[in-house]
Amino acid sequence: MGLPPPRRHRVLVAATAAIIAAATVASAAPLSAPNRSTFSAIAATTTRQAMAAPRNINIGRNAGNGGDGGAGLGTVGGAGGDSGAVTINLSGGTALAAPTGGSVTLGGAGGDGGNGGGAAQGGFASAGGAGGVGGSATVTGSGGGTVFGASTGAIVAGASGGNGGNAGLRDFNFGGVGGAGGSATISTTGGGGIVADNAGAVAFGGVGGNGANGGQSGPNQRRAFGGAGGNGGSVTVTNSGTGVTIGATSGPSQIGAAGGNGGVGGVALSSNGGAGGNAGTVILTTTGAGGIIPDGAGPVAVGGGGGLGGAGGSGNFATGGAGGTGAPVTITNSRATPAVPPGSGLVFIGGSGGPGGAGGTGVGARGAPGGNAGEVTINAS
Repeated sequence: MGLPPPRRHRVLVAATAAIIAAATVASAAPLSAPNRSTFSAIAATTTRQAMAAPRNINIGRNAGNGGDGGAGLGTVGGAGGDSGAVTINLSGGTALAAPTGGSVTLGGAGGDGGNGGGAAQGGFASAGGAGGVGGSATVTGSGGGTVFGASTGAIVAGASGGNGGNAGLRDFNFGGVGGAGGSATISTTGGGGIVADNAGAVAFGGVGGNGANGGQSGPNQRRAFGGAGGNGGSVTVTNSGTGVTIGATSGPSQIGAAGGNGGVGGVALSSNGGAGGNAGTVILTTTGAGGIIPDGAGPVAVGGGGGLGGAGGSGNFATGGAGGTGAPVTITNSRATPAVPPGSGLVFIGGSGGPGGAGGTGVGARGAPGGNAGEVTINAS
């Protein structure tokens, strides 16, 4: 039985895509007496490679989804699986770059939670399963090479968390919480930077999974809460090389992941929306000759937004979920090169808070507060 295709990763800025790298040259033993057929085979292979379409590379697979709970009282959907971590160590100037401009994706998505109350979601007091955690990505480069090379297409490091499973359709049901997005840890020492010029769109950090809705059956339902959104994955980038962190002509860049959205409350009494997830923390440090964002770069967003709070249900006393907190960002630049020079394009630093969910439409329903924006700290020396 074949593996399922990689699931599409959600990113905030331009291109939701993928990155990863394949550039290891295998050394072949010398041919003692190459003949005409050998040269013909080499020529044919070279022609096919030159004509080939961009090839995408994915490291890390998606986790499995949780199973549905039974249809009776108090059943719970299974939790989605967590995706495994991806760790890549580069040395000797080797770059992580997909051939012919293909995208590179590091980390698989977390699995979705199963539905409470069975596939038909018919049980009382049934909860949806939690979404799984997205795969984290750790890349360490040493030597003279840039971590992500110039021929790379879209780059994604850190995968999205799984969505929570739906609640049952009766009383006292809870939507599953979204899984946390995978973290991204990128570091380099030596001659190169992090992302080369002419690379594709960049997304570091996995987006948190969405919380599921509370039960949605009818007016007799009570206390069916939406699930909370998962937190976005944290991002840590340490650049001790001579190159810049983000290349001057690379595509739109999103450094830091958004939190997942909270689920909507059920349709009856006291059914609250779920809270939005918090955006992941971002830490950027450079101690080499390059800065953070060079002349001509942009748009660049450093820090993801908090997730949206879910709306309250349509019954009485249904409160919306609170918005998630925006990403806190810390930038430390220990070189004379400006962290953000005058010629850079559009740059946002710090994550915005998520909007609070609206209250329900019945008596005593209240809207929820929005999330706080992330704090920004910049250290230059």
